[in-house]
Amino acid sequence: MKSDADLLPQSSTSRSRPKLLVREDDITILHNPPAGKALADVVFVHGLQGHPRKTWQCSTASSKPRTFQLRLTNRSHADDEELSDSVYWPADLLPEDYPNFRILSYGYDSHVSRNFKGPANKSNLSQLGEDMLNRLVGERSRSGAAGRPIIFVAHSLGGLLVKEAVVESKKQVHDESKRDIYNSTRAAIFFGTPHRGSEDAKWGLMIQRIAKVAFDTNEKILGILRPDSEILDKLARDFQDILEDGKIKICNFLESSGKTQRPPFNGKVVPDFSASFGSRQFEYRGYIKNNHMNMCRFNGKEDGGYARFLDGMDFCTKALETVPTAEDTSKDSISSGGGQYEAPHKRNARFCGRDKVLSTLHGLLVKDIAPRRSSITTGQLRSCVIHGMGGVGKTQVAIEYTYRYRDSYDFIFWIHAENEAVLASSITKISSSLGLKLAENAISTGSVVECVRKWLEETNKRWLLVFDNVETRSILEPCLPRTNDGAFLITSQDDQLSLLAADDIHLEPLDSTEGSKLILKLLPKTGAPYEIEDAKRISTQLGGLPLALGYVAGYISKTKWSLQEFLNFFKDPQVSASIFAMPPPTTINQYEKTLAMVWELSLQKLDLDQIRVIQILSMLGPDGTPEDILYANHQEPELVFLSSSKIKAHNFGIMIGDLASRHLVSREKIPQNPQLFIHRSLQKNVLHDLEKDASLLQHTFDLACILIRKVYPKQSPTHDPQNEHWKTQELYQPHILNLHSVYKTFVQQLIAPIDFAELLSDAVYYFWERGALTEGSELTDTAEDICDKYPQASYVTRANVYSLGAVQRWSRGITTRALILRRFLKALALLQKHVNELNLDEATPQVLILYATSWNDVAHIFMEHEFYEDAIRCLDLCIAIKRCLGDDLGVLGANRNKALALVWLNRFREALTLVPDDDKVLLELLTPRCASYYERCRFGWANILIMTEDLKRAEDLLQKNLHSRKLLCGETGHYTLDSYYLLGITHRKMGNTQEAMYSNTFSHASIANYPIRHNFKKALEDSADWSEEAKSLAKHHLSKALDDIGQHDEAQNLSKEADAVRRKLWGPYATYINVPGGDDDETYDHLASSEMGRITIGKFQASGKLPKLMKICQDIQERLNALGEGQILPSTCCKMCKSSEIDISEAEIYGVGRGNRD
Repeated sequence: MKSDADLLPQSSTSRSRPKLLVREDDITILHNPPAGKALADVVFVHGLQGHPRKTWQCSTASSKPRTFQLRLTNRSHADDEELSDSVYWPADLLPEDYPNFRILSYGYDSHVSRNFKGPANKSNLSQLGEDMLNRLVGERSRSGAAGRPIIFVAHSLGGLLVKEAVVESKKQVHDESKRDIYNSTRAAIFFGTPHRGSEDAKWGLMIQRIAKVAFDTNEKILGILRPDSEILDKLARDFQDILEDGKIKICNFLESSGKTQRPPFNGKVVPDFSASFGSRQFEYRGYIKNNHMNMCRFNGKEDGGYARFLDGMDFCTKALETVPTAEDTSKDSISSGGGQYEAPHKRNARFCGRDKVLSTLHGLLVKDIAPRRSSITTGQLRSCVIHGMGGVGKTQVAIEYTYRYRDSYDFIFWIHAENEAVLASSITKISSSLGLKLAENAISTGSVVECVRKWLEETNKRWLLVFDNVETRSILEPCLPRTNDGAFLITSQDDQLSLLAADDIHLEPLDSTEGSKLILKLLPKTGAPYEIEDAKRISTQLGGLPLALGYVAGYISKTKWSLQEFLNFFKDPQVSASIFAMPPPTTINQYEKTLAMVWELSLQKLDLDQIRVIQILSMLGPDGTPEDILYANHQEPELVFLSSSKIKAHNFGIMIGDLASRHLVSREKIPQNPQLFIHRSLQKNVLHDLEKDASLLQHTFDLACILIRKVYPKQSPTHDPQNEHWKTQELYQPHILNLHSVYKTFVQQLIAPIDFAELLSDAVYYFWERGALTEGSELTDTAEDICDKYPQASYVTRANVYSLGAVQRWSRGITTRALILRRFLKALALLQKHVNELNLDEATPQVLILYATSWNDVAHIFMEHEFYEDAIRCLDLCIAIKRCLGDDLGVLGANRNKALALVWLNRFREALTLVPDDDKVLLELLTPRCASYYERCRFGWANILIMTEDLKRAEDLLQKNLHSRKLLCGETGHYTLDSYYLLGITHRKMGNTQEAMYSNTFSHASIANYPIRHNFKKALEDSADWSEEAKSLAKHHLSKALDDIGQHDEAQNLSKEADAVRRKLWGPYATYINVPGGDDDETYDHLASSEMGRITIGKFQASGKLPKLMKICQDIQERLNALGEGQILPSTCCKMCKSSEIDISEAEIYGVGRGNRD
């Protein structure tokens, strides 16, 4: 069959040759060798906005390279014709260099935007790829080329079509003609192909906006080219699987410059990370000194780009040699060309990831090595140890390496090395397979080893020895050749074996992305976007350990659970224990032990002290335990093995070093505070073992509690702020959370001491100061449950637990008021008992100030209920006690609350006297330890100024408050959202409705500096820390702001959402109120917490609900007043504060409804 280029003379150019017609939407034969001489088909596929001629054609009229230009005018038919003074190098140059290769071009409609030329091609990638496959099959059938090797050459999007066509061809197991394309493909050369997506796929849309004309854009193709494209990601995975079969070579050329030198088109269309696979074993990679559009246009053989292309062709043509079949690669022993390749298992078809590790390993084992079958030897022995924890995939990496790089060696021998017996057996098999003759009396293992080693040292063949699962150095040393052109690879859990090799690789667990890909590959019917995220969470929970992920995938396959169901059930220790104990599922390759056995084999080699350390670490956070928690001056007998006064630092270092060498822990040398990390799978396994021994579980839990209690700061005895401890608390907070998780998991077996309840309360206090109210809620519940089991515990300890439990909840709103009142009253009753029973000479200012603070707490919950008059009486008593004991900081906070109660009672003048000027703020309040407390005061003062219409001063205070709270509590922390809300209220009152709405967007940008990036509704949905009551209040006011500017529909929707919450909550929880609520500011103010700010005079005011309590308050106040002003002794104050016991049943002020239950 003649080609369209048959009339071309040798070395012709466009000036002398007849016109070559290149079909725009079909296959064109550019060069056809004589019949029977064609060795391969080279198929050119153009790219995005490309053309089968112009993509590859270069003008020689000027030496200046062509630059990409935007065409905003109609193109004529002449654009499709051949240019004079041009080189169409696939037809003009390539046939001279590869005369025996048939050369074809494939044309298709790839226009992203067509200017005045009709609609863009609406095909998606799959359809375009299938069309290309069908056309190639038909052409090769008609030409008698079926079975002939194929080399694809593609630019940009054309590369995706090539991959799609090859992947689709591989699927055609029942259609031999279509399957031929996959079977025949030997190589592919890609120019700027976005293997992993390109942001520049939005290019067509950008041109459309710039030109302001009616472009039509193929959204389907543009969409898949974005980096987060799921279709592109699947295509990349499928094609990667094909590459790992080892029969296709890849050449990737990368652009070295942007589209033009002028913005906005000066960036690379396809970034480097996207234009290559990053895998050396099958990939040639090079740069073309040109931009994306011109990188595949060469003006002659002297063009450097063409020279680089020929280098790539040379690399790819090596793939035209005989390629092993899939059946060949699955055999245990593969022979080729006199060589011998022995692997213990078939290739793992589910192996994924680790490309960088394999590439690095190959570089270490073949560096400076002579070409295969060369008679030249370097005399240099290359070696590497892969070490890592059990189950991390060391053996799997080694197996994959022997298959992926088998062409680099003449001989590969696999040696099992768990112990001396199996090693000897493996060496004997090597001797037999090599046909080595031993002396008649040479029957000892040593003689066999010596014989094999001598052969390896003397042969001029390239060889690789793999010693798998080595446990001791001594059995290995006699087997290692001393020199020659070979290499050996060792896998081991012990990093000390790296001393035997020139290099080592620490094989780490998979990150969440790689781990999720493994899970999804093991579960082929998964892969939806939500399942990808679930798979990442599973990988994280198992620490990315490949073996554990394999077991989990098998368990999921067996139970038919979804990934989300598994995540829910995996919290149950019985489920996780059953997975650790199950036999290897089908998702596990070449493994016969249970997951639990992996760790048990390692733990059996430890001494008692090392096991204790591992057990303690299993109770703490896995992601870094400061070493000084363990190694310190412990005086407790049960911690003597970790006491710095009993054992030397050197001995402790050896103990930890041995654990690290075995990869049971890792040690990161963080400056001045090294940290120990334990793998999550090991942690779970140890906890499963501890569960079997109740006394050991209890003992280990107690030790962990003691260690954390020693380092975690205790709350102030007077509940004063101590923000200076935040850094320390943040460091140890994960360990408290993990201890809490362990306790909740084994709550039936463990007995938590009251000290643990105290520790949890201290953590809750930190969460409250930071505004992380959601995080501390569960800790609060547990601390109270433990406290209820210790009625004999000190009054102060129990009061702290209950009061902090209430504080953690008080910003929620109406739904938690009953619970808070009960707890504050219970805490006050306990402290009243303590004061009553104190001997006067034992009274301390700290205890009495804490007692006064408890009255302040009761006042606060009264304010929540709008019992403002009673709140003021409690606050007056609190202020009197704190003032007479010299607690100025406490007086300031109580006055802040009193001022708020006064302003909500419409007593503005009195309230303003309690708001300090900026230059008269208590200096102690401005210290770092009071930062959060100061912002709480400043927020309250701003609320008072809003009520008294001093709006400019209120705005100034809130801007500063917002800035500080974002630093202290985070961009979307509870207190930060409160500040945004109240600032919005202020702006609306000032008449600036637009600013008011912006304030309510809770953006990640400062209001004063640049525009808000998130709208209000989205921010509300994303603010998990904000309560339902708080959101309804914000929606209510935002709806009014929208109404102000005419956006009535959105305003009505928000108003309906707010009203639905009001109706749902008011009836069940407002049972202490006789006045009905309505769709008004007063009702929404009451619904939410007063800590969020209130802007209305109390509509639901009441008093006298707790008469006994208020009588005690009045009596103590009168006694203190009788003493006059000034400081008094603690003993005198204690005497004045003694009273009858507080009746906690008075807290039951609620009628029928949810409000009367916790």
